[in-house]
Amino acid sequence: MLVVSIKFLPFGKATGSLDGHSYDKIQRSLEFGCYNIDTISPKSTLEEKSPTRILVRYSLNPLKDTAGVYPYTLGGLKLPISNLGATYIGFLGSDESQGFHLRLDNPYKELTKYKRNGKKLVRTKSLGWELGFYSSAVLHTNIYLLATNQWKFKRIKNSQKPGKLQYAFITGAGYSRTFLSDPVYRLKEGEFKRVPMAGYNYLALNAGLTVEYRLKHDATVYLGYNALLLTPYNRLVYPRNQIQMGISFPTQFLFSSKHRPK
Repeated sequence: MLVVSIKFLPFGKATGSLDGHSYDKIQRSLEFGCYNIDTISPKSTLEEKSPTRILVRYSLNPLKDTAGVYPYTLGGLKLPISNLGATYIGFLGSDESQGFHLRLDNPYKELTKYKRNGKKLVRTKSLGWELGFYSSAVLHTNIYLLATNQWKFKRIKNSQKPGKLQYAFITGAGYSRTFLSDPVYRLKEGEFKRVPMAGYNYLALNAGLTVEYRLKHDATVYLGYNALLLTPYNRLVYPRNQIQMGISFPTQFLFSSKHRPK
């Protein structure tokens, strides 16, 4: 008769007896499959005890979507908005300016790593766009539109629920238009005339880090640091250090309730 007595400890350790074999022998049997043990619970199977990588890719082209991640249409045309994505709305602030930003992300790659302790590490890559605005009384008002790339990291426990904290790194590039705060005049036909909406066009580059705290239904509140670079700014690169804070939620909440997570 095969007698199995196994107790699992933190960090994937096990102790017990198997037909007189020692603890070390039992651990090797789990790791290398030396024995067929059907009485062990699913949490201690070889599949969960061994590191595993699963990579899932999603199309970024709604017209080539075969997974059904682009269900939203407008006038019969598929919108490039994924039902797996997230929408971020938040405040932008620095020592001299305040504003807001709106970002929408579409995931295109998700890598899941299974750990020996039963937890999972999920890394998601997303492409999207960001609309931002801020105003400074001493400098300028700025409106910018960026194409963004985000890397998000989160842990999932044995209960299959993501951890409360998630981390993201975001980069972007796009167009910026500034409007000067002080009036600008131009000499024309012997008279000084005010130039309406005087300002400049720039290439905008963006990089930032955020920490997110998970709420119900995959919504989060987030706090982050963001550096927005405008160039050429007087033939130089002009960085703006900003603090971001706000809330994110699944993009599904903006559309029909049948697509919303339960």
